[in-house]
Amino acid sequence: MKKIFRTLNECSRFRISPPSIIFFFLLIVPQTFAQGGKTGLAFLKLGVGARSIGMGEAHAAIANDASATFYNPSGLVEGENHQILLMHKEWIEGARTEFFGVNLPFGDKAIGLAINTTNVGDIELRTRPGPPEGTFSIHDFALGLSFATKLHPSLNGGLSLKFLYEKIFVDEASGVALDIGLLYRTPIEGLKLAFVAANLGSMGSLREEKIKLPSLIRVGSSYIRELDLLRSTFTAGVDVVKVLREEKTHLHTGTELTYQELVSLRFGYLFGYETRGFTAGLGLRRDFVTVDYGFSPQSRNISNGHTISIGVEF
Repeated sequence: MKKIFRTLNECSRFRISPPSIIFFFLLIVPQTFAQGGKTGLAFLKLGVGARSIGMGEAHAAIANDASATFYNPSGLVEGENHQILLMHKEWIEGARTEFFGVNLPFGDKAIGLAINTTNVGDIELRTRPGPPEGTFSIHDFALGLSFATKLHPSLNGGLSLKFLYEKIFVDEASGVALDIGLLYRTPIEGLKLAFVAANLGSMGSLREEKIKLPSLIRVGSSYIRELDLLRSTFTAGVDVVKVLREEKTHLHTGTELTYQELVSLRFGYLFGYETRGFTAGLGLRRDFVTVDYGFSPQSRNISNGHTISIGVEF
């Protein structure tokens, strides 16, 4: 990890070309952190922010608000104003996720703060056949601090350092993780490319069981175009997501149509999942306040996901 920090610093000092930096991360980072085995802390793989969820979580090259602390920290410097983002998500089997994020851009740099918690309660406890002997809960928590800067006129770099905590019944474990992100504005107007390596780190053990983080690679693109005839803005995003310790590779796609920066309609689709697929969402903006809703239906009689976010700029 120290080498990665030094690389970002040297790139900024000597203005290495954006394609060279992207090639370095595509080649080196996956080989450095890929290992075998399954992972825990599933909440680190699930998107935050109702806007992104309505767009199929295809946000690596789109996020420029506080949700960038999750998707791509380098996007923080794209924000025009300071922002606070609050999110509440109800999803499978009574699980609830809360997210609080702050984005503070200043000039060609930005700082972000994020708190991400997931709780699952009333899980039946059994040590033998028969009626449950009680219930227990699962608590997951992540506290992150992010920094982003412009490495080049067309390239941003960003880092997030996260403290992680998990408690299942009476057992608990903690750890740290690092996210690294790049955002490249291509010569094609409206087209951006992104690369993210997330959840790189380690966790302690729950009793005798070592927890493996869901380290992942996210490669994304976005395209934004103004539609003068409709007085609207069209946004599309595509992300390829690979959890390094899992076999499947996932494709996230999403679109958004925004009318005069007031009303947004969103659709998305996630490929490669057994229970997730179509998503939809709606956004309303008034002055400096944005309210978003994201809907993510689940198959196999699993509870549907409902997400509400409120963003406030200042």
